[in-house]
Amino acid sequence: MKFNSPANSPSAIKTNGADPNTRDKWGNTPLDVTLSADIEVLLRQHGGKMAEELKAAGN
Repeated sequence: MKFNSPANSPSAIKTNGADPNTRDKWGNTPLDVTLSADIEVLLRQHGGKMAEELKAAGN
């Protein structure tokens, strides 16, 4: 697996136990900033949410 490939990154990150809802210094999650529909699908499959979704859920 190529770790520098954008298509493989979410799967590799999740495999290694990373949180798909980690926020950056502006409060954005990876799902908020992705420009790829394929990455969006992978993040959602692994529990990724947008910042507004997390806020609505009280997180």
